[in-house]
Amino acid sequence: RSYDELYAMYSDTTKTAADLFNQVVQSSSSSGIPKVYLVATTSGRTLHCHVLHRPTMYRRDPLTATVWDGRAFAAEGDLLPGDSLSVVEFPTNAFDSIGPVRVL
Repeated sequence: RSYDELYAMYSDTTKTAADLFNQVVQSSSSSGIPKVYLVATTSGRTLHCHVLHRPTMYRRDPLTATVWDGRAFAAEGDLLPGDSLSVVEFPTNAFDSIGPVRVL
């Protein structure tokens, strides 16, 4: 099977970073949109990689407002026996363009 069909979903260059964020966190698991993301962050000269699974918008209670309303969350960690996942806020700037990055 070719990846052309999957790549075609992302070939629309008119979408903004905010459009992509909303498309990801509001999609269902059957939409064909990837639900696992590798996030790279730096601390000084140290690179940290995190795996975020199934980002989704917080499902608000229609009767009670909370501090989590309108925010996206994901599970962070490895899916291995004995490991536990943490729930973390999915970054709203996850799809901002940062330019070329050289990986050694």
